[in-house]
Amino acid sequence: MKVLAGLALLTLIGGGYLLYTQKTADQSMATDDGNNDQFTTLLTRSNTEGAVTVDVTPSFNAQSNVWRFDVTMNTHSVPLDMDMVSAAMLTDQTGTVYLPRSWEGDPPGGHHRKGVLMFEDGDMTSETVVLALTGIALTTDRVFEWKTAEDTVRGTEPITN
Repeated sequence: MKVLAGLALLTLIGGGYLLYTQKTADQSMATDDGNNDQFTTLLTRSNTEGAVTVDVTPSFNAQSNVWRFDVTMNTHSVPLDMDMVSAAMLTDQTGTVYLPRSWEGDPPGGHHRKGVLMFEDGDMTSETVVLALTGIALTTDRVFEWKTAEDTVRGTEPITN
């Protein structure tokens, strides 16, 4: 009987440890860009116009002044052949405009594209950021806006000491 109670206790402790380490790993993946920099993630915004759905999820790193926007585009009727660096523009609350440093993702063409727009030297203290994408399926600008304090995804805030 004591052996069974000991095994049950050991199993309970081991299970709790596994759950804790998995939760810690999941949070680390949500805030890590692969270079051990902490990114804060904001809520995903979606836009469906001209038969193309565009989903954008921003994240930023205040320490390295980097904004990254995960972009997913889906359609079944028009080619997604735009140059994403030329199509994007980021604006902060003061009206300062930032152009992307790069597009790291699928090349032009096809009906499904996914990638990351990278911006550097953005104002990390800005309360509002606006991403405008032009030339997607011959529509006007697609405008995505976030309020950085209100739209933060829980569990992705950078760890501060």
